[in-house]
Amino acid sequence: MKKLFKKLLCTVLSAGLLLSCTGALAAGPVKNQVVLLKFDDLVQENAGAFQRVADILAEEGVPGSFGIIGNSLEGDNQEYFDTIKAWDAQGIELWHHGYTSAEKEYLNDDYDAQYESFKKTMDLMEEKCGITMHSFCLPWGNGTDTTLRVLNAFPEITSTLVAPQANDIMNAVSFDTRANLEISTGKTDYNHFVEQYRLQVTSPYIVIQCHPAMWQDSDFDNLRETIHYLKDKGCVFNTPTAYVDDYKAYLENPPEDDGSIYIRFDKEYMMNLDVEPQMMNDRVMVPFRAIFEALGADIEWDADTATATASKGSTVVQITENSATALVNGAENALDAPATIVQDRFLVPIRFVSEAFGAVVYWSEDENTVVIRTIKDGCTYTLSEGQLAIAGCTWSDAFQDEIGPMTYDGDIDSVWSAEGTDVWVCYDLGSTCTLDRAEIMWNKGDARQEKYEILVSQDGETFESVYDGLASGKANNEYETTELGGVTARYVKVLCKGNIAGETEGTWNAIKEIKFFGASVEGE
Repeated sequence: MKKLFKKLLCTVLSAGLLLSCTGALAAGPVKNQVVLLKFDDLVQENAGAFQRVADILAEEGVPGSFGIIGNSLEGDNQEYFDTIKAWDAQGIELWHHGYTSAEKEYLNDDYDAQYESFKKTMDLMEEKCGITMHSFCLPWGNGTDTTLRVLNAFPEITSTLVAPQANDIMNAVSFDTRANLEISTGKTDYNHFVEQYRLQVTSPYIVIQCHPAMWQDSDFDNLRETIHYLKDKGCVFNTPTAYVDDYKAYLENPPEDDGSIYIRFDKEYMMNLDVEPQMMNDRVMVPFRAIFEALGADIEWDADTATATASKGSTVVQITENSATALVNGAENALDAPATIVQDRFLVPIRFVSEAFGAVVYWSEDENTVVIRTIKDGCTYTLSEGQLAIAGCTWSDAFQDEIGPMTYDGDIDSVWSAEGTDVWVCYDLGSTCTLDRAEIMWNKGDARQEKYEILVSQDGETFESVYDGLASGKANNEYETTELGGVTARYVKVLCKGNIAGETEGTWNAIKEIKFFGASVEGE
């Protein structure tokens, strides 16, 4: 039995580390992203739940906004009105959420009826609480072009929440980018929010929509945890009306790409680093402490020798300023660029991150981003008899950093995935081999049949097809064998063409793990 060690961990680094600074760079995460907390469906009967939210906002020192249903302002309830005034004084914005907030209140083309309904809520808020509302959200998200024209009759409405951004009718600004804390109305899920938020970090703002009248105690706890998470990301909390002018300025003069380098660690951008990643002599250098602490290592600093030590389990890494060599458990490891200190923080080349503590690291030049994927504790890609080592791989596409090396990390919970009918992973076996078979564990292998082709090459340029067919669709976390007939090659490309699930054809592709069996050709 043999174990792949550095070959797996350094698989994607060799080609990407000698870099050119030319070419357009994609925008990364927005610094100081604005968060608009939006709480829906305020009426007299649920004011207690909204007060719990107001208390959390006050304790955390952040603003938010409450959507009031207009007919709750009918009649005399001075205590309710005074509570609304107190929230307004606290910095909580009150916004228009319809008069009845009925599903079809604005789902019609009767301009006069919509106008009267809208105006009634505006007038009641002025009369009972002395507050002019400046933002609106469609009840149930239901409206028509008529609704947008009605809004134009109320110039005091300067923004809408989660209405379509792209329209040529409405004058108000629309804030429509969401990262939902709730997985269904009234049911929060913090982990789900984090997954959603990762997809929205390039937006200048996010709206978080909530329904506190339906919450349990744990949901209020999730709100607080979410606020803490966003604070740690450097986000700035605001209200819709207070943010309108800044957002208009952003749209008129979007910031130019400043060439910043980003780090995405297990699908999440690392923000607010003490020192940003740097490009030095065509090498990407990353902050030692931030990366290694994220990997779970303990860091010590010896000022006398300018040496940093990182320890995790049985692995001890030492690196000294201006040295081109690092020690890993006492053994020397050459660095492709010397460690250096910038703003009192060590920077090391990204290759060293993988060599030291076993992360898969690669440079995404299109995004100007260092992508780091950790390997689950206890997972190793172990070679059985006759199995060929994989020296590295490339891939055409990847969804959310589900990259090629995830197919040979020993973890069946990690995958390479991509959408399309012509997407692939190409594996380098390091030398010419005879290939007897491939064993592939497909994601959702018992629910869909992958359409795939296997091609081989000696030089990585010219490929020959040796198999073209379908997976069984019956293998749940099991390997399926594809016979390759002893063909000779160094490179093996698995070309994925979508899937069949029953009578439905889809375009998603995903591999959990892959193995190749055969023998090295002597003399290679």
